[in-house]
Amino acid sequence: MLRRVLLFLVVGATGVTVTCNIAAAQDAVREKAVPSREPQPPELQDSLALSIPVIGEFKRGLLDLGLNFKLNYTGEVLGNPSGGVKQRAIYERLLELAIDGDLQTIAGLNGASFHINSYHVNGPGLSTCCILNFLTVSNIEALPSSRLFEAWFEQKLFGDMASLRVGQLAANLEFAVGEFTLMYLNASFGWPNIFAANMPNGGPNYPVATPGIA
Repeated sequence: MLRRVLLFLVVGATGVTVTCNIAAAQDAVREKAVPSREPQPPELQDSLALSIPVIGEFKRGLLDLGLNFKLNYTGEVLGNPSGGVKQRAIYERLLELAIDGDLQTIAGLNGASFHINSYHVNGPGLSTCCILNFLTVSNIEALPSSRLFEAWFEQKLFGDMASLRVGQLAANLEFAVGEFTLMYLNASFGWPNIFAANMPNGGPNYPVATPGIA
């Protein structure tokens, strides 16, 4: 049920990441939790569920049905000791609920899947309250809200050489995010600022997706 719980503690420009990971328990449960079908699905990534045998068994049962529920939490402490328009320390948080469905397992549709995720954003953003810069200090900063983000259906074609995705999409995840951008906090490495400044609501980018086909 749980895929990943990640807590960020950031003081000034220094980031400290605390990751829940109990290797021995993970290895023991992962042997049971890995489905036999190929290719291996993304739920095999590190998950807190794999560290708790009861939850791991429950997750394995859902995966066998073709469903992967995920809960991700990110919290950040950021401070502005000098510069900007105001000096302040803030705590902001992001809760993500998501579900991936393998429609080959669920309904016998070869190469078909779906994805739905939603966000609950809370806390003041340091850029919004104190710095007023275009490229936000944090890549989770957004106005406090609860919203549906992505909801799409995907069909893989020609032996997985191509795919068609239809629904509510985030263009940044498909076309404008580098491989190593998640290593950094500043939003400079994600959605280009020229798009954010010139498109309605900042464009089809976190935390607002848009109907589309990819």
